[in-house]
Amino acid sequence: IVTINAEDYSNAKKMLCRKVFQLPGVGVDIERMRLKKFDRDAYRESIGVHDGQIMVLSVGELSARKNHEEIIKALALCQDKERFVYVICGRDVSGSGMHSKLQRLADELDVKIRLLGHRSDIPEINNCADIAALPSLREGLGLAGIEALAAGIPLVGSDVQGIRDYVHSGVDGFLCNPHSEREWSDAIDKLVWLNAEQKEQMKKNCLKESEKYSIKKSLDTLKSIYEVVLP
Repeated sequence: IVTINAEDYSNAKKMLCRKVFQLPGVGVDIERMRLKKFDRDAYRESIGVHDGQIMVLSVGELSARKNHEEIIKALALCQDKERFVYVICGRDVSGSGMHSKLQRLADELDVKIRLLGHRSDIPEINNCADIAALPSLREGLGLAGIEALAAGIPLVGSDVQGIRDYVHSGVDGFLCNPHSEREWSDAIDKLVWLNAEQKEQMKKNCLKESEKYSIKKSLDTLKSIYEVVLP
């Protein structure tokens, strides 16, 4: 049995299987996320994020499982909520009407939102963000969260399954109860009010954590598994 998070690994170990392994996902292209030449201000303007705004980013399909509504509700509770803009990159799956639902909720709560749909420029958009959010109700690992860390962006994530493997509260972001908008709001406010030194340290922590999930690390681990099961 090959698992991709600690919770599944622990559960699989209790089964009647002689060999159980944990793989760090399919691997993240770390260098692709770390842009060397990039006009951040111009790119933010191109996606509708203006000077002085705090950009919170979620990358993931528009579905109930991704739980984007919780971040909208949280931003309505944040200090200086008028400064925030919530950017979501992802398709509205299976004609669920989630796009309209999220827009209506944002309008009702007076939260600024940008629904960008499917994008091929995730490295650039990640580097535009101030905070990343992964509020999923369940997540085997969560590639989008690791990609945000690889761009040096602190992450607020649901305290579920794979997300808790790489989000360490106060180190590279904060874990939150996926159903508590107050916890999300408090976590986001904590990240906003970090001083320059704390922000720089958290960025370094994000970059370091993401390296555990690099493509090289994943392939090396997979190779070692094959060497054990296929001698």
